[in-house]
Amino acid sequence: VAAAAVEALSVKQLQVAPPGRAPQNILCTRPTLVHKVLQTHHTDRVTLGIQSVDEALLSELNRPQSFAQVAESVRLLRDAGVTTINFDLVGGLPGDTTASFEPRFRELLTLDPDMVHIYPYTQKPGQQASPDRAEIVRIGNGILAEQAATPRQ
Repeated sequence: VAAAAVEALSVKQLQVAPPGRAPQNILCTRPTLVHKVLQTHHTDRVTLGIQSVDEALLSELNRPQSFAQVAESVRLLRDAGVTTINFDLVGGLPGDTTASFEPRFRELLTLDPDMVHIYPYTQKPGQQASPDRAEIVRIGNGILAEQAATPRQ
């Protein structure tokens, strides 16, 4: 598949109007495509499909990205005036472990996202979910609950 086709499929644009509020333009994309998204779209809210905090695991899944790329994406979005930045992760991808997840997830949260979703991995043919899937999702949601109880600076 051509790179341009992958990029086109990796950006979803929505417009929603929450009750009593002005419509919002929302984009969902990969962190590695943020610079291109900002060149072609105006948006209020972006969801970054980070998928995992394990760089080696992401490379194995043909989804290479580094923490530095995610951090730079967040900086670019904030500098462009994007008011809401969400992160989507998938807990329990093949090869995912609780030992690698927790410290890297805490580091990811230092980027101060507005919302984080952790979806349990849905097993695909030939790709076994991590045996730690449920525990990874539980740990992630526990950390998010801890952080929600702590006032933002």
